Amino acid sequence: MEKDLADRGILYAPDYLVNAGGVIQVADELHGFDFDRAKAKAAKIFDTTLAIFDRAKADGIPPAVAADRLAEQRMAEARAARTRRDTPCAARVTPSPERVRGARTAVPPKRRGGGERRDLSPPHGGSASRTR
Repeated sequence: MEKDLADRGILYAPDYLVNAGGVIQVADELHGFDFDRAKAKAAKIFDTTLAIFDRAKADGIPPAVAADRLAEQRMAEARAARTRRDTPCAARVTPSPERVRGARTAVPPKRRGGGERRDLSPPHGGSASRTR
């Protein structure tokens, strides 16, 4: 399909790119909708679209492939950030003895949902699932 559109001079972008504004709004509503915050995120769609078209042209690939590659890159970066965030602080930073002596003992907050973690990453087979 993309080849046929390209042969006719029609530049194609995948649905998840052109509908990103709606996804941004719904995602923002999960945190208490803030119009300015959602608008700022949605304003980046134009630049992202141009970057995808530029990458597609430079790499000689369809825009949908370039968009998929960017999406996969961003998901990998988010997973890496989540892994770093979930790594215990002691494994990341060893405080100086002076800081330890003066530190107060902190009680970690209880997690929602009985302390169980939810894995929102999609299984290797396809769609996302939640575990409890």
